[in-house]
Amino acid sequence: MGVMRGPDGMEVKAIVLDHRPLLSVSRRSCHRRYHLGYCSSVEEFVARFKVDLAELEYVERRRLTLVSDQP
Repeated sequence: MGVMRGPDGMEVKAIVLDHRPLLSVSRRSCHRRYHLGYCSSVEEFVARFKVDLAELEYVERRRLTLVSDQP
């Protein structure tokens, strides 16, 4: 699923929980990540956390390949 990072250490993940698509919102502070809540839509996310969507940056997650996995 996709991960977006925003200002002040905010991270938004697109997840599926109980067969429903949700946005999981967390924030990094003092070297810890705190879960702030779930949103069911982008509109709810913008209204609840007052974040400009233009400030979010998509982060590509890459799968790490272990040395033992290579032929």
